Amino acid sequence: MLWRLYQRTCVRGRIPAEDRRDLERELVGVPTIKCLAERRGKYSQYFSPTDVDTIRSFGLDFILRFAFNIIRGDILAAARLGVWSYHHGDLDKYRGMPACFWEVAHGDPVSGVTLQRLTDGLDNGIVLKRSYFQTIRKSYPRSRDRALRGSTDLPARVCRDVIAGKGQYVSDPPSKTTAPIFRTPTNGHMVRFLGRVALEKVKDGVGWLFRHRQWCVGVVDHPIHAFLDPGFRPTIRWAPLGERGRFLADPFGIQRGEKLTILAEELFHSEQVGRLVAIDVEPGHAPRIRRGILDLPVHASYPFLIEDDGEIYCIPETGMAQEVALFKAAEFPARWERVATLMSGVAALDASVVHHQDRWWMFYGTKGESDEVQLRAMYASSLKGPWEQHSANPLKTDVRGSRPGGTPFVHNGSLYRPAQDGSEGYGCAVVINHVTSLSPTEFSEEVSVRVNPDAGGPYPAGMHTLSKVGHRTLVDGQRVLFVPSLFLAEIRKLVSRFARARHEP
Repeated sequence: MLWRLYQRTCVRGRIPAEDRRDLERELVGVPTIKCLAERRGKYSQYFSPTDVDTIRSFGLDFILRFAFNIIRGDILAAARLGVWSYHHGDLDKYRGMPACFWEVAHGDPVSGVTLQRLTDGLDNGIVLKRSYFQTIRKSYPRSRDRALRGSTDLPARVCRDVIAGKGQYVSDPPSKTTAPIFRTPTNGHMVRFLGRVALEKVKDGVGWLFRHRQWCVGVVDHPIHAFLDPGFRPTIRWAPLGERGRFLADPFGIQRGEKLTILAEELFHSEQVGRLVAIDVEPGHAPRIRRGILDLPVHASYPFLIEDDGEIYCIPETGMAQEVALFKAAEFPARWERVATLMSGVAALDASVVHHQDRWWMFYGTKGESDEVQLRAMYASSLKGPWEQHSANPLKTDVRGSRPGGTPFVHNGSLYRPAQDGSEGYGCAVVINHVTSLSPTEFSEEVSVRVNPDAGGPYPAGMHTLSKVGHRTLVDGQRVLFVPSLFLAEIRKLVSRFARARHEP
């Protein structure tokens, strides 16, 4: 009863991905076959031999299925690559229904979506692609909408792999799962669910006003590959911050003798616009900060540094400008000159470059329709380009490790890519992914280690950058504190919105 009431009052009509669309005009001229499916048992459906023969006569590559229940029989082999179907949930953890509900009910930080090739077995299909999204714990409709919309490109990604000759996994053995099967929630489930959602809304509201996030950068006197050891616990020397309304993040550096120069993003909460600064770190001296370097007209962050052929280059993130630009140091770090536009018309996030296997590779993120970050890549023979898109873009959609988070590096012949894990909130941790396959047509990686913030240190709430600089590693860290100026700014915004609402017709 409570589930039906909740559906009517809080869910129905509030999930844009489920809005109905009339596709009659788009499908003009496309053959339509009305098939008769025979139900056998409680859930299984079978197509008639005549319908299967008609479908097979079209020589289809695959059939994409939008339905529930279980289809079995000859229809599963009526197309060359079988029948593909969505399972809105992580098959290793959730089976059944409602889609994306139990992740919110259980407080799971991640909601998964699986595209599979169906077999005769129940939830025993061949996994083709997976995507993972941060669960919006305070809103089931928004969380479900994010997963539905964010996973719409999965069939296209499989098609690109097949066209490139990399789709052999379509014929892999069926997956095996022992995940529990969930049903429509009972009234007891709903009482606990509504209580959890209400608590999350209160926490979010309180956090918005009273819990503010401050970032700082630090230096670790160990090489970046030391973090591949899960037991590594580094000592971090943090830069002094001083005021509460300021943060430093996204550190990248250049080492010259005993002098370390760090480029980072500096942001004052009162302005909410990121600027790039240089921090000089020398033995026996306090860190010295220099402002006004690489002064850009838009929000700037993530100043990725590269040394190539004796020159120092920087690729800052300037997503608001819809471009990725390359700057060369005329006088490091004070003066820079723009030398190339590597990509335009794209709001690229955290572009990270590495030279590997006789090519330059650029990994970057883009935001999808439902605000999820997708990993993409480009390659070139020269740092200045021209750059070409990887044929399998987007490479992955996974809130646990798509968005770049530092310097890709090679260790013992293998390429590793630090990435942000945002499953428990923005910038909660860094994962180091081992890139197991990389070419202009293929890409695969697996998580090697998760690097968590130091729970006992001054910045225990998060980490989202891990960058290499000689025999050292630069990191950033996050803490939560109360910033009076930011609290007053949010109150002013609330009052202003309330005043406008009263005067609007």
